[in-house]
Amino acid sequence: MKAPELFAGLPVPACKQILSAACPKNFASLETIFWVGDPIKEIFLLTEGQVKITQQSKNGIEVILRLHLRGQLVGPIGLAPGGNHSSTAQALEASRTWVWSAETFEALLERFPLLRRNAQDVVAWQTWDLSRRVCDISTEAVPPRLAHGLLYLLGQMGRKVNGNFELKVTQEMLAQMTGMTFYTANRQLSIWEQQGLVICRRGSIVIRDCSRLACL
Repeated sequence: MKAPELFAGLPVPACKQILSAACPKNFASLETIFWVGDPIKEIFLLTEGQVKITQQSKNGIEVILRLHLRGQLVGPIGLAPGGNHSSTAQALEASRTWVWSAETFEALLERFPLLRRNAQDVVAWQTWDLSRRVCDISTEAVPPRLAHGLLYLLGQMGRKVNGNFELKVTQEMLAQMTGMTFYTANRQLSIWEQQGLVICRRGSIVIRDCSRLACL
C-alpha cells in the first residue's frame, strides 16, 4: 500500500500558500533532528535525503520504526499540539527540509480542510504500517520476516540498477527494522547471497530475485 501524500488534491495556489509559511532547514549526515521526549515545536517535510525514526529498548538496543524519504513528513503531524516526541529522528545523510512551527501548521490545518484530511490519512497509514510490521516481527520466523523487510523497503526506496533493485540500507539497519540481531540478519543474507537472491555491499543491499523472496 502506497503512503498517502500531504498535498494530494490541493490546488497549486493552496500548496504555494502552505509552503510559503515554512522555512528551509538543512541537517548534516547523522545529525539528530529531535530527541524522544522533546516538546513538539516543529513539523518537518523532507525534500532531500533520508531520516530514520527510532526508539531504544530497555536494554539500550536501537529499533528503527520507520525510514522517511523525500516528500514525507518527519515525526508527528501536529494533530495533538503541546505533546512530546515519542521517538528520535536522525538524518542518515545530508538532508533538506521545509519546517513549520507546530502552531503555524495547526493553523494551516484549520484553514485548509483537505490538508487536515491528508494529514489524518498519513497518520492512519503510519499506524497501520507499524502495526503490520510489529505483527510480522511477533509471529514470523527469520527468513519470512527478513524477506518482508526487504520487500517493504523495495516498495519504499528500491532503485532499479542493471535489472536488479538496489536498497540504500545497511545490514544493521535492516536488522533493526525487523527486530533481530545483526548476526542473525547477516547469516540469513549470506545464505541468500549464495543462492543468488541478493548481493550484500557496503551500505546497500541488491535484490536479484524479488519473486523468490516473495515466495518466502
